[in-house]
Amino acid sequence: MQLALTTALLAPVLLWQGRRVRRTALELPEAAGPREGIQGEGSPMRLLVLGDSAAAGVGVQAQEEAVTGRLVEALAAQQRQVQWQLVARSGDRLLHLIKALERVPAQPQDLIVISVGINNVLKGTPPERWRQGLEELMKAIDERHTPQRVALCGIPRIQDFPLLPHPLAWVLGVRAQRLNRVTQQVLASRGANRSAWRYIDMALPLSPEHLAHDGFHPNALSCRLWCERILAGV
Repeated sequence: MQLALTTALLAPVLLWQGRRVRRTALELPEAAGPREGIQGEGSPMRLLVLGDSAAAGVGVQAQEEAVTGRLVEALAAQQRQVQWQLVARSGDRLLHLIKALERVPAQPQDLIVISVGINNVLKGTPPERWRQGLEELMKAIDERHTPQRVALCGIPRIQDFPLLPHPLAWVLGVRAQRLNRVTQQVLASRGANRSAWRYIDMALPLSPEHLAHDGFHPNALSCRLWCERILAGV
């Protein structure tokens, strides 16, 4: 209620700031390179990465520098033969991920990494709709892929992105916090079925040296830290 009232009172400012950000923001491409492959030697392992622009590698030049490439490199170094696939697209929200999953072959996965939520925050997805979509995505993943581990990445501290001015950044930050709380509640409510799923706190550094030139997406250094956080959390 308080957020809705505050947003209504600030509506003219938020609308102006939002338009200005969209008009002046740099539009960076997704990272170049393959979206699937096999790397390493050793025991076989399947890796599936699902997500939005951050997962797609916006902010770095090549997929090797993005979070998927970092994960493949780290897992292959553990004497694994990693069969990996990246399914991600700039602008995708939770609903898009559910639809994209239908195009992924239904087979067991050892590790699934999910990066989604920023675009839901920007579009103002209500917490209850987020909950419903998240439960639908989780059900589809469990049924189609029987994963050993799932790293569900939380939404970063969008209020600290250099690109965003206040009070817009504050409002978006509150929205992100609400969706993150719902995510953690959904995971906690799963009981014994929660064993495969892990919530990954995305409180990564957001200083300029950790971000791409657009002040919004992770750069190569940030992707390395993100990879380390995922592997530590699963």
